Amino acid sequence: MKSLFLALVLITASALRGVTVIETEKVKELKPTGSLGTCSYAPAAAEKPYFSRLPKSEVVTGSFMEPYSIHNKKSINVSWFAIVRGITPEPDSDKRFTLLLEHKFFDGMTDCHIMLVSVAGGGDFRATVETDGAQSIPALALVRVYGVVTKEEGGVPTVTADYIRVWPWHTFTLTDLGSTGDAMISVSHSQNRLTRGGGIPLGENGSNSVKSISCIVSSEFTWSSSWHKFVKSAASGRASETISATPTT
Repeated sequence: MKSLFLALVLITASALRGVTVIETEKVKELKPTGSLGTCSYAPAAAEKPYFSRLPKSEVVTGSFMEPYSIHNKKSINVSWFAIVRGITPEPDSDKRFTLLLEHKFFDGMTDCHIMLVSVAGGGDFRATVETDGAQSIPALALVRVYGVVTKEEGGVPTVTADYIRVWPWHTFTLTDLGSTGDAMISVSHSQNRLTRGGGIPLGENGSNSVKSISCIVSSEFTWSSSWHKFVKSAASGRASETISATPTT
């Protein structure tokens, strides 16, 4: 009850200031439990009011049972999972910025031990964010963005973000199971640039060209051999494994 009260206070204060509520999962050491399990998605305390406002059609955003598209959703309240591919600050403010995001399908179920989404997705979208200056979103993190789609230009929707839940590296994993909707392996519409580091504004003046999170080739990030194996097999439709988003540096 106390955590719910604090969450409501946080939401109300943020709404009054017109800023995006951002919650970041803590990185915890994962230890083998000897058991496997699938669980329904559990919204965080501050997330529940946003989750409850979703239309029924926007709770599950891509499964093998039903195709899903991120397009033609203007004025609809959505909550999309995605990988952060680019962060561009607004030129007139250090508290407003735009995220370039690579959508990931989600069927409403996750691993009981770690957040799980599909490696496949419906393409790129953008999210406009306003912060209080105390919160940050790391590049290449997994996020769930709640908000209304305000426009779509060049096939790329834009969401005005009311709430964002953030999973840094070591707190989420990807699977090749997902929707047969717009794209099975998401190929980004545009090319963006990232620089190494988390929680800092990454504009288009970085150093490493990135086409897709599942196809990164960069001197800044070195992926494990198991990740490379997964990406190659997933791209050819043969993968049945789940790989943690954990790099080696």
